Amino acid sequence: MAQLDFAGQVAIVTGGGRNLGRGYSLELARRGAAVVVDDIDGEAAASVAGEIERAGGKAVASAESVATAEGGAAIVAKAVEEFGTVDILVNNAGNLRAGEFAGLTLDDFEAVLAVHLGGAFCVTQPAWAVMRERGRGRIVMSGSAAGVYPEGGYSDYATAKAGIVGLTRALAAEGRAHGIHVNAILPQAGGSSMTADAAPIHSLEDARFRGPDAALAPYKSVEAVSPLVMYLCSPECSHTGLILSAGAGWFGRVFLGLTYGWTAPEPGVPPTAEEVARHFDRIVDPAEYLVPGGASDELQHIAARLGLATTEERRAG
Repeated sequence: MAQLDFAGQVAIVTGGGRNLGRGYSLELARRGAAVVVDDIDGEAAASVAGEIERAGGKAVASAESVATAEGGAAIVAKAVEEFGTVDILVNNAGNLRAGEFAGLTLDDFEAVLAVHLGGAFCVTQPAWAVMRERGRGRIVMSGSAAGVYPEGGYSDYATAKAGIVGLTRALAAEGRAHGIHVNAILPQAGGSSMTADAAPIHSLEDARFRGPDAALAPYKSVEAVSPLVMYLCSPECSHTGLILSAGAGWFGRVFLGLTYGWTAPEPGVPPTAEEVARHFDRIVDPAEYLVPGGASDELQHIAARLGLATTEERRAG
């Protein structure tokens, strides 16, 4: 495969002033993209943009907040004004507030959702309009393992990141008709100032978590995650709607599976609660499963388990 090249393309990286966002910005620029580095810390954004320019690349800094529609529109407008368009969007901005659920306030909860999930919406929607008009685009969402299999604690963060998974899947389905590819990553990079400043969570001190986390720590880096992001941003990637995990040089797919399940004996006759309890181990047994591509696949699965022919099958027959 030829080296991935972003020459002539324009990228936006939110939360681009530090850590993962900085790494994505620098690597996109190194590969030829013009980059809008957005970070609410304007000095950090300017520093990264300056670093890119000193290396011979093209970049501009933005200090707009992703948490408002006005901020999102301004970020995309800057890309269009400075470089003419938007080809790539990496939604990387994030924040973190309280620790355990008992001490979480509604303000904290909403503040975290506003940046992670609301921010992804506020920046993606104006970028989407540009991409849709051009018939192409690449969007990478930043999720987290905490959003799909949380250890406990940071329920605000877990909720926001779970929302990112849903938004990614919905936009991927909608974007197919417009040449827009949308995927999400669950990065394990370590060293985030966001988590370093957060309140501690007791469950994360458990040896079951601390042991592997400490073993992997020397290998966690931005450089070990960035290659996946570069591929997802490139025209070489034809996949969309995937949730991918990356860290310490390991890469894998995270997916929602549907078990084979249990079917009530008589179609149209609801089972009793006692029957459900009796067959519950079968209902949750993951030995046999499928990975639905959408809600229609689940309906098809249920219909098949009940021995019912769907409209499509009747037409085909």
